Amino acid sequence: MDFNFRLTAEKYQKELLEKVIPFWENNSKDEQCGGYF
Repeated sequence: MDFNFRLTAEKYQKELLEKVIPFWENNSKDEQCGGYF
């Protein structure tokens, strides 16, 4: 099995930076008390 760690790392980094972090930045703010949950 030929596993390419570089391509896998790039895939996970892209997913994290483009989907996961923006989702939590937009949906985890505590508007009432400030900060994040």
